[in-house]
Amino acid sequence: MNGRSGLEKVILDEEFLNTLASILTFIAGGILSVSMIVTQMMHIILNFPLFLAIVGFILALIGLLLSLWITYHGYVSMKLKKAPALSASALAIVLGAFVNGVAAGVAVIAVILILISEKISS
Repeated sequence: MNGRSGLEKVILDEEFLNTLASILTFIAGGILSVSMIVTQMMHIILNFPLFLAIVGFILALIGLLLSLWITYHGYVSMKLKKAPALSASALAIVLGAFVNGVAAGVAVIAVILILISEKISS
């Protein structure tokens, strides 16, 4: 035994950190997708004049596509057992800042895990 406690073994397990970061990125993308559909699109359609509603709907649709990309990226990285790219988690933080703060918080945790995993592997 090399004298490491149970928690230390878990924290230093690179594959576990990659999987956890992938799951968190997937969850952040899912939260953003649902928030875009339910809250943002309905708010835009019901509260704005027609022209602004159309422009806002297009922007919300772009946000939905980006959040679906984040979800897909988290899923693929989970299947490959690799850490998700920082770009996906960073995009989740930015979208989460505008749409849903919970998704931004989950993405921040994923970024921290990705950085710890990269530090361990180097």
